[in-house]
Amino acid sequence: MFRILHPNEVFITEQVGGDNDRDLVEMVLPKTCKPFPHLNLEEQRQNFEDAGFEIVRAEGQDFLIFSLV
Repeated sequence: MFRILHPNEVFITEQVGGDNDRDLVEMVLPKTCKPFPHLNLEEQRQNFEDAGFEIVRAEGQDFLIFSLV
């Protein structure tokens, strides 16, 4: 993202988390391990902050708005 965003520009993304459709997966394939347990708001938010992005808004489990500082 650093190659694309300029200072003060904003990038908005909505992501599907690791728990997406988990109830359906459990119904069809009980006790299946989560394939992407790290895909959650807390961990991804930290990854973006560690990379130098400012998180402007984060909601729910999988919604981030961030900008280049």
